[in-house]
Amino acid sequence: MNKKTFFILAAALLMVQVFAAAEHKSDGSRAAALQLKDGRRIPGVITLAPKAQTTLKFPAVNGRPVLRFQVRTEGDTGWNQYLNLRLNGKPLNILKPDGIVRLLNRSLVFSSPSWNNQNMGSRNHYNVFFCRSFDRIDPSITDPAQRKEGTWMVLDCADLCGQDEAELTLKNEFTKPLFLRNVEMGSYVPPAELPMALLMKLKPSRKLTAGTSVIQLKHGESVMLELPEIENPANLLPVLRFQCRIAYKELEGWGNYLNIKVNGENLDEQDKYAQSRLLNRNNFFAAAGYPDQALASRSNYLTFFTDDFDRINPKWIKDESQLRENTWFVLRLDETLKPGKGNTLTLTSRMLDPNFRYQVEIRNLEFGLLQPQKETAVIVPKDFQPAFALQFGKEKFELSANGAMRFPLGKEKVLLESFFTYPHAGKNLNAFSAGKKRQAAPNWQPGIEKRQDGFRITAECAFYKLSRNISFTPSFIDISDTFENPGKDPVGIILKQQFYFGKPASELRFGGIKTNPQFTVVNVGSPSNPTIFAGFKGNSLGLMLCDTVSRAHMTAGGSRSGVHFGSKQLALDPGSRRTLNWRIYRQTGDYWDFINQVRRDIGANFTIAGYGQFSATTYQRPDPDCRFVGNFIQALDRKRPRWIFTAPWFCYYDGSGYKTAEQWLKTYRKVQQDFDTRFAGKLGGAKIVPQFETSIQPIPRKIVMTKYPEHKDRCDTDGLVVNERGGYRYTRQWTVGRPVTNYRSYIVRDSKYYKKIFDGIKGAMEAGAGGIYFDIFAANSATYDRHDGASGEIDPADFTLKRRYARCLILEEAAKRELVSYIHTKGGAVICNGFPAWQSMTAVPIMAFYECNDLDFNAIAAGHLCTPIGLSLGWVRKEKRTGKDLIRAITGRLKAGGLFFAYVTELVSGKEAYDAINLMYPITIEELHAGWIKGKERTIAAVPGIYTLNGKKPPEVVHFRADGSRNPAPAVPRKTGEQWTVDLRNLPDGDFAVMAVRN
Repeated sequence: MNKKTFFILAAALLMVQVFAAAEHKSDGSRAAALQLKDGRRIPGVITLAPKAQTTLKFPAVNGRPVLRFQVRTEGDTGWNQYLNLRLNGKPLNILKPDGIVRLLNRSLVFSSPSWNNQNMGSRNHYNVFFCRSFDRIDPSITDPAQRKEGTWMVLDCADLCGQDEAELTLKNEFTKPLFLRNVEMGSYVPPAELPMALLMKLKPSRKLTAGTSVIQLKHGESVMLELPEIENPANLLPVLRFQCRIAYKELEGWGNYLNIKVNGENLDEQDKYAQSRLLNRNNFFAAAGYPDQALASRSNYLTFFTDDFDRINPKWIKDESQLRENTWFVLRLDETLKPGKGNTLTLTSRMLDPNFRYQVEIRNLEFGLLQPQKETAVIVPKDFQPAFALQFGKEKFELSANGAMRFPLGKEKVLLESFFTYPHAGKNLNAFSAGKKRQAAPNWQPGIEKRQDGFRITAECAFYKLSRNISFTPSFIDISDTFENPGKDPVGIILKQQFYFGKPASELRFGGIKTNPQFTVVNVGSPSNPTIFAGFKGNSLGLMLCDTVSRAHMTAGGSRSGVHFGSKQLALDPGSRRTLNWRIYRQTGDYWDFINQVRRDIGANFTIAGYGQFSATTYQRPDPDCRFVGNFIQALDRKRPRWIFTAPWFCYYDGSGYKTAEQWLKTYRKVQQDFDTRFAGKLGGAKIVPQFETSIQPIPRKIVMTKYPEHKDRCDTDGLVVNERGGYRYTRQWTVGRPVTNYRSYIVRDSKYYKKIFDGIKGAMEAGAGGIYFDIFAANSATYDRHDGASGEIDPADFTLKRRYARCLILEEAAKRELVSYIHTKGGAVICNGFPAWQSMTAVPIMAFYECNDLDFNAIAAGHLCTPIGLSLGWVRKEKRTGKDLIRAITGRLKAGGLFFAYVTELVSGKEAYDAINLMYPITIEELHAGWIKGKERTIAAVPGIYTLNGKKPPEVVHFRADGSRNPAPAVPRKTGEQWTVDLRNLPDGDFAVMAVRN
């Protein structure tokens, strides 16, 4: 056996086992092996008393300053972000200004069987593990890379250190002492690093400038080049690589002076999916004395003023990644090229001053295909032999004798294998496999029954029975797996569904978020958008997890060769049954076609009547005269919000001390009365919506809640989240007024906490509320004081079930469904923060949003199967915002296929832009797209195109410019057959238009 064959077989074996076992072995800490020079190490162990802080001084470092240390606290298991760090008076945030993680020795995220992914830090608060030794951390942490690093931290400090000595301030935010040792700051000098742009391998590639020749462009000058045809059988990523500058010795700075077009169309900094084109650097960088600067603004790319192509001025630029890349750019061209010959590249100088004697210069211009840095191919089983076949329409679906399925996707075929663990299995797995029977439990032999519209597969072992029903329809393939535990003991199952592609995928999305298909991603998944999308030339494959348990447990991953999903925590009670449902879509369109089809199938296209915003009231004392206050009452005639989310909060963390629903209602009724008296008549149907918190319970700090179950009812609460150590999960955030500790909580129908919530909702609706707003509506925490009948910790080594627990997403479904149903029966709206993920509420009209920045595709993507609304984080009362800012926020949402809600919309100028929000609603979404949304009542567009609308009369077209003003001469609708068309092909970037149907 040669080495190549050996490694292929080894990789194949690893592929089957990797989802259930540790991927790496511990081989010593990377942090401890790091060599630091010219620094100082603080001797001994530093003890930080609770709430105490200390300051350490370090000499100036020549080179790249790095801080290294170990930190722990008393205890055996657990962790939290207790260590606060400041360097030279500034927060030592875990993310650098360019968004890159500061940690050099470990990943930002780690996992534990009973928790969602946890962060090693947040802002300048760093994780501390409970452990008795510096050389050991909690063994329940399943991530071997994190265990290997133990208590070590290595932080890149280059952006916060100057030429002088450094001052490091350490503060203990915990009630127990923190211990630090090996605290050291020194210079880390890695091997000579080329810019990342040059480390990227382009093969094949074509130089567009000969040798060292330079393209020089004066003001307004252009050059057009033909991009050579390159065969791309492996569907690699086509890219453009080059250097650009302005050779100006007397001036230091930059400007977006290079315009780029491909095939005559602007090559914007983001593609139609709102993903950055830049591959070798972050688009934004920090510069001394300036706000964040953009390397690319629309299709205009930054040119540094410099006399050397390989150097930019470090006096202004502090960002190390920008200094490393200097004048290099690597840009994706994947969706801009047409097949074959005839692709053109146009470069234009956008220098503002025609008399400026210096020119934009470009060199090393290269077009090629980006090769992956590591091999990620899934080895497709070669031994598939069809034993059963079913002709459905013109297509044939096949099953092997052991239950693997092969189905058509265009001219290619996709193979599905399924794997299931069982206790004490060793390296064996139960499977629906492609070829001969794998090593499995005794008596595991899939039995296959052919039906009119699909197949039924049954198999069993000593621990569980499995029945799989496969049904074929013209639109999708439905699969349901029913697990039954006939025994007297609970059993845990790790399961994986593995899809092998017939050809490499050109696009991959998990939960709507686009990934690079050339590289493997693991442990991803979104309960509210539980989808996987793989795009191919001419075809696409979409997967959706339907039931609540699958969504709550979802773990997925893959690369261009194949994808997988499953659960690492399925637990069956004795005598119980559990059915998991999922669906396969085979289409010819893109991600948006897929997601729109899913929305139609699940009934997600209901009407959103208007936008919502938050308000302020005098409630916190509580004031006997509870009234709306602040700038909220200004410009209401133009804002016209449909829903106004108002205090007092029904969650008690505001410190007002309400202990019963009736106490809270006394204050809320005054707020309702104030609204009805002063505003209701002026706002044309607007309603106030009180704010409820079901996932947080504040308890006065004088009451110590330390042990479950003895202290469970100290504050008449019985829905507190209990961690695996028997303590309560809590957070110190959101505290206003009286000192409280905010404990994580959940609601179930048999709890006193649920009754309290219900009484508050009932009283608010009877008082005239327009609905109820829920914060943190669909948390997926684990709690160990109950079982949900589906979740448990499974040992990844021997696959035994260690203990059961409950996922709050599963546990709360019935209670949340009843609350929503009650509010709707009373004519109220349900609005929430966080997208609902329950199967029983997929078609229920819940207005959900996610808090995000003005352009945050990932946050909006989580709501593509709900109401994809982005609540703007930046819109707070203390910030001065203009109409231009409002339009930018709206168009930013639209680029991600989303709509806009606000904290508080207060414009200091450009108040005409208020109309933009109201004209977006009401809308019954029919289609989502990158940059535009089609609704029954109106279409909203922020990208050029020709749009069609129904209606007896010409649609009303309103065009908002990027500066917040209205275009007085919008496009004129034209009758085309039975529909109207609106030509917006010349819509400028940053503008958007609302086209309203009229009958």
